[in-house]
Amino acid sequence: MSKTITLILEGKESFTTSKLEQIQHGFNKNNNKKSLLSCKDIFLVSLKNPIGNEENIKNILDASHVFNSFDLIVGPRVGTISPWSSKTKDIINNVGIDNVDSIEKFYGFKINGVDDISENDLSPFFD
Repeated sequence: MSKTITLILEGKESFTTSKLEQIQHGFNKNNNKKSLLSCKDIFLVSLKNPIGNEENIKNILDASHVFNSFDLIVGPRVGTISPWSSKTKDIINNVGIDNVDSIEKFYGFKINGVDDISENDLSPFFD
């Protein structure tokens, strides 16, 4: 009987300083705010079985278990497989890790200075 495990990992900063400032400026302008943003990569890794390889996957992604909470998580549409996901899965398979069923990257935003995120224009966070 196989058991699927999903890892939720936190990576490094998602954007360059200038790109994050651009997103922050758009959000603040659209919502008349003076918020400060930060953003980290979030990885969802579905393993076919829990045997080994977790540390190797963390090393490849330069990630660890999620320690932060995020106000907004942005990622691909449900049911789609992003080009990043396909390429990363190929790389992981090529280094001998064969128990990864799927992997996807999301952006975890922390927004300081906003009480209720749902009351704001969030269009600057999306392509």
